[in-house]
Amino acid sequence: MVSKAAQELGKKGGQAKSPKKTAAVRTNAKRPRGKWVTTYAYGVIGADDKLYVGLVTFMSKFSLDFNACNGDQGLRIHDYITEDLLAQKLSSPGALPWKSLEYFVGQQMKVA
Repeated sequence: MVSKAAQELGKKGGQAKSPKKTAAVRTNAKRPRGKWVTTYAYGVIGADDKLYVGLVTFMSKFSLDFNACNGDQGLRIHDYITEDLLAQKLSSPGALPWKSLEYFVGQQMKVA
């Protein structure tokens, strides 16, 4: 059997506020939180049968899984590669539409 005092303490739980708890919460809130950076490099065979390479960087957490359960992830990566090749259009006019993805490597990192 639990004493009455122990029952009362159990009811308060995290509800009790104190100056030390308030100060600790404010200190933790001031700490910087990391930001996610996602980068991937790709190589595609362009319409002119040449290899084109590029590097795409996101300032967020972005899944690099082609076979994601929603099925849209591979399409999004395809679209981002196409957009990157469009941005390089002056240096690579024969890249679009690209035929096949030859290699793909990426990394996600949390930075300060």
